[in-house]
Amino acid sequence: MTDYRWKVTEKEQLLPKAPPPILKEWQAGWLWMAATTIGLVLGMVFYTLTGGELLVGAIMSGVLMGWLQMLILMLQRIRVGWLWVLNSVIAWVTWSMAIPVFGSINLMAGFGLGVLVGFLHWLNLRKRVERSLWWVAANVAGWTIGLGLYLPVTQLAGTWLIGFTVSGVVAGSIIAAAVVMMLRRPVFDVPADTPLKDDYQSS
Repeated sequence: MTDYRWKVTEKEQLLPKAPPPILKEWQAGWLWMAATTIGLVLGMVFYTLTGGELLVGAIMSGVLMGWLQMLILMLQRIRVGWLWVLNSVIAWVTWSMAIPVFGSINLMAGFGLGVLVGFLHWLNLRKRVERSLWWVAANVAGWTIGLGLYLPVTQLAGTWLIGFTVSGVVAGSIIAAAVVMMLRRPVFDVPADTPLKDDYQSS
């Protein structure tokens, strides 16, 4: 009986404590929406400044959005690294080159962007959070709806700036909800020499 109690005590003492996230859930969600909107709008500003070079705008959107999102994830103890930014740029560049296939920035273009961003970022997230496939679904839904609203909002408002702003807010809000949900169940890297490593689970 004494030996059994000692083992239970040892297990409780030796398991590493998961580091707490720095941001609250509402802060992470709001910042994610803002990062998505800012990255999209500023990228399209570069698009107009270069005389309609969508590739330039896509690169800037990928860099800005990817970098800001990476910072948010790092603050929440999800170590995705610079590969997150690289995958963002690859997704946006690929999407920009496929725009002639979609015809314009519309519902199908949003679907294509959601698939690209969702899949490439899922490669980063799949070993860092549980239920990471929700990320793919959220991106497909968010960008399909968000960019699907671009043309009607732009026509109604009379300016592309409001159109992309609404697209960013809508897409960012939908994806932010999935981010908040996934960050509740992170998967932490436990050192190989940690005693009873196989018994450790993320909370």
